[in-house]
Amino acid sequence: MTEYGRKGIELLKEILNHDNDSVSAYNEDLVRSIVQEVHDHASTMERISQEHGDQDSQVVGTDVWQEHIDQAAACVIHLHSGIRNKKLLLAYLMQRMERLKTVRWGQRALPEDVATNCSPHELEFYKKYDSLLSWYMGKDEKDGVAGVGLDLTLDVRPPKTNNVLVKVLEDQGDMMFSFGQATLLRGTLHLLPVDEAEPLIREGSVEPVDA
Repeated sequence: MTEYGRKGIELLKEILNHDNDSVSAYNEDLVRSIVQEVHDHASTMERISQEHGDQDSQVVGTDVWQEHIDQAAACVIHLHSGIRNKKLLLAYLMQRMERLKTVRWGQRALPEDVATNCSPHELEFYKKYDSLLSWYMGKDEKDGVAGVGLDLTLDVRPPKTNNVLVKVLEDQGDMMFSFGQATLLRGTLHLLPVDEAEPLIREGSVEPVDA
């Protein structure tokens, strides 16, 4: 009896113990095993009920269960074990989806190391979420509704100032900014508008310097 739910707990721990900004490898074998365990619980409950129920009814009377208390207890255990497995499996899948959404808000493209850990369904989810978010931040109309025309992923944290001092980590050459052209060479410092520096910071080309 103590084994019921163990696989579900192991599955959830896999993602919870993984880096917060990524997802662990999708464990299809363990997922299938848990789904099969849920079916096994349901089949066992059905078999017990059929053994003690009226042939003309799927309902087992209370008086029958009172005469077979052990079987009644077994049904309760299998019922709650199945429900527990479903909750653990859904928590695993939900945690992974939330992390994929977080990745999209932090990066413009799904990193290869994250993509390789996703299931085909998760990749499809990310693709649709990315498309929906991109439309919402754009200006194009969809079903008669236009996007907000604002990149909401730029300022995850509200900036304290309009500009940020950054140090160039990788040569970027000449780049155009709202104030004009700037040559970003490795090791040089530049004062850039926050919204224009944010993409460079995220991709690791520059890093903010504490004033």
